[in-house]
Amino acid sequence: MDRVQCSPFEEEKLVFGYLFTERVINSTDEVKRTYSETQRSEKNFYTDVEKRVLETLPLSKEIRIPINNLFNLAHTLFERSTIFRQTGGTHISGLSDGEQLFSAFEDISRRSAVQKAIGDALLRRKLQYTPILLTSARVNETIVQYARRAGIKIIASHSAPTDRAVKKAETSRITLIGFLRENRMNIYSVPERVIF
Repeated sequence: MDRVQCSPFEEEKLVFGYLFTERVINSTDEVKRTYSETQRSEKNFYTDVEKRVLETLPLSKEIRIPINNLFNLAHTLFERSTIFRQTGGTHISGLSDGEQLFSAFEDISRRSAVQKAIGDALLRRKLQYTPILLTSARVNETIVQYARRAGIKIIASHSAPTDRAVKKAETSRITLIGFLRENRMNIYSVPERVIF
């Protein structure tokens, strides 16, 4: 049994995002049943999975994005961050097609925030149409791995990436952006996807 730290809302999206990013499932069709039990202060989720042969996942199309779109999307993401503005104690992550923000999920765990966004897109069968991950969190190697699994082409964060995340993004051909704030950013890998 795996334990995941998360905020107590949008748990179904987290369950599906977790199963997908951890390579347990390739699609929602493989999950036959989900159920939960609450014991003391913990909520446990269980899934019945019909594992299929690993299939080729649909990848998002290639993308190039104007720099102003990135700034606008980041602004929209943080406008939706109600808990962070009240407490300063959460992360927020969302997916975008480059024009509009598809989703936005807050969580105390940066991984869970990303997994909720991916799980939401997976459940709505929109994952291949959302090639941009925006987040407030420091990007580590694990988040880059999640993005790669989901076919995401661009990760744009308000915070910094780790050195290992930069190396992983380079080898995965993912554009990694850090310190996306107001009118500035740092691009660490595959800069040609950003139009200046």
